[in-house]
Amino acid sequence: MPVPTFGGIQLWSDIYINPDGSRIQQNLCLRHYRLLDKNNISLTWGSKSQCYKQLYKHTVNTKNNKSDKELVILIHGLGRTHHSFNKLRKQLNKYGYNAIAISYASTKGSISEHADRLEEILNNLKGISKVSFVTHSLGGIILRDTLSRKSPWKEKIKYGRVVQLAPPNNGSSFAKIIENFKPAIFILGDTLSELADEESIKRIPDLPCEYLIIAGDNCYNAFIKTNNDFIITLDEARMKNAKSFITVNSSHTFIMNDPEAIKAIINFLKKGQK
Repeated sequence: MPVPTFGGIQLWSDIYINPDGSRIQQNLCLRHYRLLDKNNISLTWGSKSQCYKQLYKHTVNTKNNKSDKELVILIHGLGRTHHSFNKLRKQLNKYGYNAIAISYASTKGSISEHADRLEEILNNLKGISKVSFVTHSLGGIILRDTLSRKSPWKEKIKYGRVVQLAPPNNGSSFAKIIENFKPAIFILGDTLSELADEESIKRIPDLPCEYLIIAGDNCYNAFIKTNNDFIITLDEARMKNAKSFITVNSSHTFIMNDPEAIKAIINFLKKGQK
């Protein structure tokens, strides 16, 4: 029987996404799977094979007229959910992009493990010839890890463009400050300590495609002495090889909803670097 859900909040990670918005998720605590439709209605749950069988029944009679177009995958940050991209996703859809925000249990697992799940999603994509990405915070680091790998999906799908929103590309000094605060680790998981390790983050290869970094500015944090978005400084967001870097007057948490950022994302996905 179909059951409404929240679409996955810190316990569920996508392993498969369909261009029509349906998805298969795994529960990282109980290890079972479920199939959700585009409205986050659970259609079935059980084993992975059971979910794939139900997915086939769900889509076999549905023609997806977006399957031959570019897919834009939105990857949220630490402690957030795919719902954080609702406004941006709707704007991208309005401009003709097939944008899907994935879910992953960001507070459970390492950066490498999150990259494993993103790689599985990409390997399982059907009917897509080009994929672009918009990431927020931790999502940008996960994508760097994923795109550095030799994966089967690269043989059939071309890179598009990438927009990183407030990425801790050089680690996070603020994460280093709060990682010794036990409640922070309890809430945000071990990934917080990874983000505090500047050298570890720097060792993850740069993005192999055209990308734009959008960083927040003009926020005040007593623990951070240089320009920042309350969590990430401008220098922590930068990459040496990045040709496109802009700032917006926004905080870290809500930068994906900033009108100026949304306009820049849409322009960059369409036209690339100027």
